[in-house]
Formats: sequence, structure tokens, C-alpha cells
Amino acid sequence: MSVPSSESDEWIEVLRPVGSILAEQLEQRFKVRSPERDDERPLVALALADFLKDDPKPLTELMLLADNDREFQPLMLALRNHRQSVVPELQALLSQSRPDGVERDAFWKKQANTAICLLELDETDSVLWPLFQQTPDPSLRSFIIDRLALLGANPATLSRQIRQASDLSSRYALVLALSQFDLGKMSSQQKKELVEQLASLYRDDPEPGVHSAAGWTLRNWQQEQIASQIDTDATEFGSEQGSELVRQFSGSDLHHGQWSR
Repeated sequence: MSVPSSESDEWIEVLRPVGSILAEQLEQRFKVRSPERDDERPLVALALADFLKDDPKPLTELMLLADNDREFQPLMLALRNHRQSVVPELQALLSQSRPDGVERDAFWKKQANTAICLLELDETDSVLWPLFQQTPDPSLRSFIIDRLALLGANPATLSRQIRQASDLSSRYALVLALSQFDLGKMSSQQKKELVEQLASLYRDDPEPGVHSAAGWTLRNWQQEQIASQIDTDATEFGSEQGSELVRQFSGSDLHHGQWSR
């Protein structure tokens, strides 16, 4: 199944009259996650998002399997039209425990896709953001951090939450999630705003975990010069502070041995 991406819309339009007939076979092709099918799955996702646009149940099942933004976003766009019915189903899925016999990574992948779908549907406050908090089992949080950029989530949403979140472990996880995004795919304005935000966190945030994550993110974004300058400024500031303390004590009773007994 090979069609140039530039011709995908035309191809889908031609096949739309028989889309309901083709859907079952296309679903099976999408569900085969072998590397040999990697190139065709984005096109299959586009076709199924069109052919199944009135049927949210199979769209949801397919969305849970998506491994990149080209697979996830077409299905996500189709699900937006069914938000009222889809959100409760996704919330129920997210509350499930891993059933016996279900492979661990496959389960957490689907859970992470569910959470990111809720993020894309703007259903975040009571469902998604608490998942960034530290828990005894960090599996779901780790999968969400890893897959947000992969599935094409909007980094601006994470940026806003970093400013609003009070839980330190959540802020740490959100900054790590931002590190996975590719600055080269952002507008110059969005890139500028995010780099400035991360530089501010690296320079000023008192929480060691957030500070370290911000530094890692800047360097992962190839912003070594900014991170190094902040390191230099911090070193110089520390030296100045130390020198000032020496000057303050140089004429004090401490200097004259008042407290040497």
C-alpha cells in the first residue's frame, strides 16, 4: 500500500464511497506493528480517520496503538468531533489497572496514549496533570514524558502548566517532557519563548530537580552557550558573595579572635 503523501487526499477521496468496506482490512493493517508497515501506517491512519469519522469506538482503539504523530494526529482530529462521548470512555480507560497476562510496556503505552488524547481534548485539570506527580510506580509518568512529543502534543500546553504547577515533582516531569520536543519543528517565536522560560528556570528555580532538568533540556536543545553562560554567572556570583563575606568579617571581632576561645 504505497501512495505519495502529496496524493493521499486525492486517493482517500476516490476510495471514500467504498470506505466502509475497506475499513476492516485497513484496521487490520494498522494493528500490525511490524517495522515493515511503518511507512504505510500514517496513510492508513488518514484513511481510517476519514472512513470511520462517525464511529468513535474503532477510532479510539486505533489511537491507543499509535506510535508517532503521523499515526496519532489524524485519529485525534476525528475524535474531536465525538468529545462528549469519548472523554468519559478515556477517563475510564485511564483508571484501569493492568490486567493479568497483559504485557507491561504495551499496557503503559496505551495508558500514555489515552492520557495524551485527553490532553489534546483539553481535559487536563482533574485527569492528566496529577499523573505528572511522583508515585511509587513511575511507569505511566515515564511513558507520558516519552510520548508527548512523539505523538505531536503541543509544547505550549506543557509550558503553561510549568508556570502554574505547585507540585515540584510535576514541574520536574513537565520540564523533562519538554526536552523531548524538537526546536527545529517550532516557530521562531515559540522557540524563543521556550528557551527563555527554560533559561529562567535553570538560572532562578530554587528546586534542584527542576534546575537540573532545565539545564538538561537546554543542552538537549543544543543551547549549550546559554546554559554555560548561566553556569558562569552563577560561579562568579558565588565568588562575589564569598568575597563580600570575607570583607564583612575582616574588621569584625571574629577576625580579632573574639570567638577563638
